[in-house]
Amino acid sequence: MNKGWKKPEVKIGIIALILGTLIGLLSIPWSNYFGSQQNDLKTQDTAESLIEVGMGQFDRGSYLEAYGSFDRARQVDPLSDTAWTMEGRSLQELAAKKEEQGRGMEAGQLKAQAVDLFTRALNINENNIQALYGKGYIFLDWHLYPYAIQDLELGMKNVPTETRNWGLLKGLARGYSEWGMADEYGRETATHNFTRCDKGMEYALILLNEDKILDDRPYVYEAMYLAEKCKDNKEEMQKWFDKMQHAS
Repeated sequence: MNKGWKKPEVKIGIIALILGTLIGLLSIPWSNYFGSQQNDLKTQDTAESLIEVGMGQFDRGSYLEAYGSFDRARQVDPLSDTAWTMEGRSLQELAAKKEEQGRGMEAGQLKAQAVDLFTRALNINENNIQALYGKGYIFLDWHLYPYAIQDLELGMKNVPTETRNWGLLKGLARGYSEWGMADEYGRETATHNFTRCDKGMEYALILLNEDKILDDRPYVYEAMYLAEKCKDNKEEMQKWFDKMQHAS
């Protein structure tokens, strides 16, 4: 049985979700809504330049430096949802490194801070795809599947129809499949919800049938494996598990 919801970092996350959301709603200064001198052209240019620097650092994998740049940017311009979002994404990547090092408690704390930053970004722009993506994936890690799927699906609605957002598709494939195998506390059960399993398979097949993501095949195979596991197709499960192992 998957008892991931009992892990300390998951408990930290659930507590932070409740407290962080309330704090996030209250902590943006009222002056942001009534205008201030921080929103003049010079200030915006400064924030934009900091964001540009931060983006370059983020793309190079220098997440700690990127975090500092985005943190300064959103202090200069508190209404920049991009600055809030990318500061959260930087913390999310730093949390992933902590997990690789076996430092789960520290990772959980960073993810909780990231959720707070994403929430503040969404208070400014409720359709910010990156914030919805980041928050959705953290909720997946915390086994809070309804919240994760809500954010990821809202993100999908904001993606232009002629494009694909692979990150959102991957998250939805994983989210529906894992949710289909879980009870209300995120624990894996013997009885599966096949409506959710079908949704997981639907998103997994979209990933599988697209040629543009050949470099990401291991994740696609994992999505198919989870979808087949959700539907309790043992033979197909093994096939995709073998492909996943071979591609890793």
